[in-house]
Amino acid sequence: MEQPGSEAELDGSLVAFFDPIPEAVAAARRFVLQHAGEAGALESERLASVTSELVTNVILHARTPFTVRVRDGDGHVRVTVDDSSPNSIDPDLIGAPADRSGRGLRIVGALSDRWGIDYRPGGKSVWFSVTHPTTGPPQFRLF
Repeated sequence: MEQPGSEAELDGSLVAFFDPIPEAVAAARRFVLQHAGEAGALESERLASVTSELVTNVILHARTPFTVRVRDGDGHVRVTVDDSSPNSIDPDLIGAPADRSGRGLRIVGALSDRWGIDYRPGGKSVWFSVTHPTTGPPQFRLF
């Protein structure tokens, strides 16, 4: 893996490399917003919030170095967080709104237009997308 804090381009996405430390949450959020293209204010807030949730999950649960990829195109911004933990995520175990923890994926689902988990050898990728304001109304869902 590259040095933490470094950036690269890969397959049309901009990629940043991070260590699993609390300071990475703000750094990843800044990286995503810097490369979010035409996102409006509401979309930027959604991108920042969901990025924070996914990066926090990596820090708390995967505990591995990770990358954040941003691709801006086709009317939406797609953000992918890659870690190297072999542990899977069970979306059916999402916390209830009143729970003190475990609500991160519920927030991801509510604030993103689409999201998913892709498993690969050596880890997983959790991704989400947010539609640009010029391409139609947001499709996010409430709890």
